[in-house]
Amino acid sequence: MKVKILAILLLGFNTMFSQVISEDVTLLLEQDSSKAQESLYKAMMLHQQLEASLPPEQKERYLKEVEYYLNRSLRFDTTQNFNDIFRELAQMYFFTGVELFNKGSYRASLDAFEKNIEFLSRPNISDLDTIVLFNTAIAAEKAGQFEKAEKYYHQIISYNYDSWQMYVAFAGMYKSQFKDRLFFKTLNIGVQKYPDQQMAYKNELLAYYLERERYDSALVYIDEFLKTDAQNAKLYYLKGSSLHQLNRVEEAQVYYKKCLNIEPNNVDAAYNISSILFNKVRLITQKKKLSKSEKINLKSLSLEGLDYLKRVQKQEPDNVEVLKMMLVFYKNLNDKKHQKEVSMMIKSLSN
Repeated sequence: MKVKILAILLLGFNTMFSQVISEDVTLLLEQDSSKAQESLYKAMMLHQQLEASLPPEQKERYLKEVEYYLNRSLRFDTTQNFNDIFRELAQMYFFTGVELFNKGSYRASLDAFEKNIEFLSRPNISDLDTIVLFNTAIAAEKAGQFEKAEKYYHQIISYNYDSWQMYVAFAGMYKSQFKDRLFFKTLNIGVQKYPDQQMAYKNELLAYYLERERYDSALVYIDEFLKTDAQNAKLYYLKGSSLHQLNRVEEAQVYYKKCLNIEPNNVDAAYNISSILFNKVRLITQKKKLSKSEKINLKSLSLEGLDYLKRVQKQEPDNVEVLKMMLVFYKNLNDKKHQKEVSMMIKSLSN
């Protein structure tokens, strides 16, 4: 599952921004209130000059300058209360992290989110919540920093910020690393804490078994879902494809057809039935001499195969593989007119 982080407005701000300026300033060593005010003013000016349309990487660079001058101001005058400023700075790091994440810059996104946490964790602020930690955990996972991601997921649990979705994401991280024991353990903890998510839990297990190509186990959960959702075309398709993978083609064909009865335009089910019929036809035509019953069967299979391939070809007119299968079926039926038409279509698409 692709995860896209949603930018949730933590604090409202609507400042009009102008051109970004930046200049090197020598760190003043004297600790007095005038120098503290000077640094604070510099931080505020830089903050006001941040342009909302800046690329996130450039915005992050200027955020670091703002942070630098705020920290310098605090060193000059430790009596200052910067809570409101830190909240806004944390917010800006949060949105920068979101932008970087959605651009695929996961390492930089993680750095920005961790800065967000750093400012929100200061005394008298404590605005940390599940959105902040969850986004940071996901960014860490995407950046390949699995130990950090694990730390943030556990932090969410320790703060009682958890949710069923959080356990699914946490378990999914272990699944992606093939740590199956931890995957099952985490998912089980989640469903014990959220027992009303039994069906969602079974869905996660079904997805796991399909992903691991353990089709016998997947069939158990598909049948479980079909008991309460007997008109679900996707479930019939999944059952058909799982049986197909187990080489139980006759049974697979039955469930592909059930899928098509509910969802006639399901291209995958129609294609898979036609491929089963195509393989049956190929086995018959490999014989040197066919009996009368085999000839009748060959014609019947070819007609049926064409019926399903036409459904596919209607939705995928440029699919050359489909056209090649149709050509074989037309040859078996000795339909020279359609053989010529399909041959010309294949030639046109191949050029």
